[in-house]
Amino acid sequence: MNTDKLLIAFEGIDGCGKGTQIELLTNWLEDRGRRVKTVADPGATPASRAIRNILLDKQLPLSPEQQTLLYTAARICGRNTVAQHQAEGFDVIVDRWVMSTFVYQGMVQHVLQTIVQALHEEFVKRDPDLYIVLDLPANIAQHRLALANTKEGDFVPDADRFESLGVTHAENLRKGYRLMAEDSPNAWIVDAEQSPEDVFAEVLEACKLKLDGFAELAGPQCVADVLGLGRLSDDMGDAADGSS
Repeated sequence: MNTDKLLIAFEGIDGCGKGTQIELLTNWLEDRGRRVKTVADPGATPASRAIRNILLDKQLPLSPEQQTLLYTAARICGRNTVAQHQAEGFDVIVDRWVMSTFVYQGMVQHVLQTIVQALHEEFVKRDPDLYIVLDLPANIAQHRLALANTKEGDFVPDADRFESLGVTHAENLRKGYRLMAEDSPNAWIVDAEQSPEDVFAEVLEACKLKLDGFAELAGPQCVADVLGLGRLSDDMGDAADGSS
């Protein structure tokens, strides 16, 4: 395996199952001797979590341009956290990166892509080795979110700024992610409508194809044999469990 430390980003609309797949890939890498840290974007530091709270609060009016600047500010915190983890010998898996800003604020809210790119190149200056885009129809994603929100009882939290925009907005985001991924050499689209184990099999295949040396780490065994993935459905419930 290449000794360089990996930076892998998971992307997709809310409810596509990023959290489940990040956990599976983290465990899989650690089982093979890699040291792994996971980072939320935004959310890597107290400052970026405070920015995240502002961004998600639908009671605070924010223009798409203001959102873009705030996400960039939070991502600077994330970049520093990623750099620190990698310097300490960890691979890093991030839950979202700049592709989300290109899609949410750029493609859907019509902030100029050149502005998003300029901010990223000037202040963040860090791209993942691989973007894994979990592609899921918006109606299915929202159904998963509803199930996850009521799993612990009847309490349903208020939808945040973006969740409250509804299924049509979410489907536009999904289309934006597909367009971005299809045009990005370091991105791979995974069908997230499958079971968690089948999604993860495709995640590993993407890593093997796009990351130098990853195939050596995976070894010759098939994914199901290596992971015992047939047990995942019993242990984790159905695909609705992976909703973040």
